[in-house]
Amino acid sequence: MSKGTESTAPTSVHDPRPGRAGDHWEYSTAVSALSASAQENGSDRLRSALVFMGFLLLLLFPTSSPAQTKSFAADSYGITLGDAVVLPGTNETLVPILITSEVEIDSWQMGLEYDELLLNLVSVDLTGTASESLTPLVITSTNSTGAIQGLQVIYTGSSPFPAGNNVLAAYLRFSPNPGVPFFPGSSVTIPITIVDLETLPISMTDTLGNIIIPISQSGSITVHEYPLYLLEDVSSDLITEVISIPIRAWSEKSSATFTMGLEYDELLLTQFTIDGSDFDALSSGLSTVNITATDTGILIELISSNALPALDGQTLGFLQVIRPVGGATTRDIHFDPDSCTLGGDNVTSLESGSATWLPHFVRGDTNLDGSIDIADAESLLGATYSGETLYCQDAGDVNDDGVLDISDTVSILQYLFSGSPNPLSPFPDPGPDPTNDGLTCQ
Repeated sequence: MSKGTESTAPTSVHDPRPGRAGDHWEYSTAVSALSASAQENGSDRLRSALVFMGFLLLLLFPTSSPAQTKSFAADSYGITLGDAVVLPGTNETLVPILITSEVEIDSWQMGLEYDELLLNLVSVDLTGTASESLTPLVITSTNSTGAIQGLQVIYTGSSPFPAGNNVLAAYLRFSPNPGVPFFPGSSVTIPITIVDLETLPISMTDTLGNIIIPISQSGSITVHEYPLYLLEDVSSDLITEVISIPIRAWSEKSSATFTMGLEYDELLLTQFTIDGSDFDALSSGLSTVNITATDTGILIELISSNALPALDGQTLGFLQVIRPVGGATTRDIHFDPDSCTLGGDNVTSLESGSATWLPHFVRGDTNLDGSIDIADAESLLGATYSGETLYCQDAGDVNDDGVLDISDTVSILQYLFSGSPNPLSPFPDPGPDPTNDGLTCQ
């Protein structure tokens, strides 16, 4: 289950596509110079003729050079490993590989470092990724023990890997080896690091043959033991006012009582509900829910009229998080390890979650209320002339020219009252801004 942080930079460069088109040409100079001595007495005409012959030779006999190596801004190109968890009762997980690039790429590669005594890298899985339909050739390298220690992905079809931010390129399928050291009811986190190998340095190759040196961000796998409480990571667009985060449980025995302490930003507004949860269904609607405010969040106590069976990821309820004032943001939700019990036993295997509002908007919906009306024109006028805050400037850039001005307000009014064309994308459904400009949704 997919849920990194170490940056590296390679010291050597390897072209993953030997013999591919796109190499650059450089001309070697072979121009003879005449002596300035009085005896040779070279005329300007002869010197010009020799120079012309030299350039003619260069044009007829060029020499090739290796692909250029480039290093870019840290936030422009990167390879990132996500974090993943192995849930109780399971023996596999998928670690996502995310690619960030400003240009389309023909290949990428990296080395890997992880504890082979604890983890086994089973395979590289491209199902459901952006690589799947691009005729990828996956080449893995192994060490002396047969463990996969690196991979190279080359796109052999007519289309390269797309440009974009954190585009899903592949999954690493890991399995924990038997004998992972556990304390009863605990979890173990195992780092997975992107590294440079001598024969496989971290790099990408663009469609022109340039070798790009990206930053890298490593990940981890957390192997959980029974019992486990888990908060999901949930994301949505900016017009979503409430994000509902499921709280799930795994247990080996039946229980009628569940206690969970939750911690989060004190300014965050939340409420908890069991409506639609597995707990509500399994307790036949006969249960008690106690919510107590704490200095760091809330304490939830669930009491069922009958003992629930052993759980395998069923939902105990949902924490509803109200979108805070502002634009795109992520708010983390944690368990308080001192306040989590299941059937009277402490639960120390805990997985935090988050609520994320992505910078996805509907163009013209400047106040982010889910509809375009006269209030949006008023909000835009206030931001343009009175200095009022517009939390998603991109939503107010109705004509998508990268500037907030009176023409955007006019565009909204024309759309509302004169039947002018619809606002530009994203419209009518929320989405990211397709134009790279100086406006933000932060």
